[in-house]
Amino acid sequence: MSPLAIRMSKKADGTSAFAATRPDGSTTWKRYNHGFFPLHDLSHYAIETTLGLRHAFYGLLASGWNVTDFGEREFPDAARRDALLAEAMAGLFDLERATGHIPDPSGFNEQLRSVLEKMGAPAERLITPEELDTIRGRFVELAGRWARTPVGESLELVFEVEGQEGC
Repeated sequence: MSPLAIRMSKKADGTSAFAATRPDGSTTWKRYNHGFFPLHDLSHYAIETTLGLRHAFYGLLASGWNVTDFGEREFPDAARRDALLAEAMAGLFDLERATGHIPDPSGFNEQLRSVLEKMGAPAERLITPEELDTIRGRFVELAGRWARTPVGESLELVFEVEGQEGC
């Protein structure tokens, strides 16, 4: 199966655009008015590729969800665990960027358990120190690529969607 093609573009007016082209050739996209979402979406990419989550944000986009569906639809049962884990983690990384406080793996997992509990999801797995380091490192690399992307150009990524049936 073909990968999900992701394009994040910087616009001259200071906005950005996100587009994803599914393996079937259909596309979903959204324009963002501020800089929060590109970094949030890059966090998702680092999380989902590192942990092999195929039923979270990018897997749901590949399966036919539109970017605007998030927050408007309930996650399908087959995607709920991955989607909530990825969203909880992305939120924690947003918090790290906002506050500058970077918890150690134990502290991160404690926060993750708390956030998942508030979302009504069990914390079924802990994030290993190695996974956390890999995710953070991958995000730094992606954020650097985004920062170096000139206005009028795009950062392009691919997300492998093998095994994402059932979303």
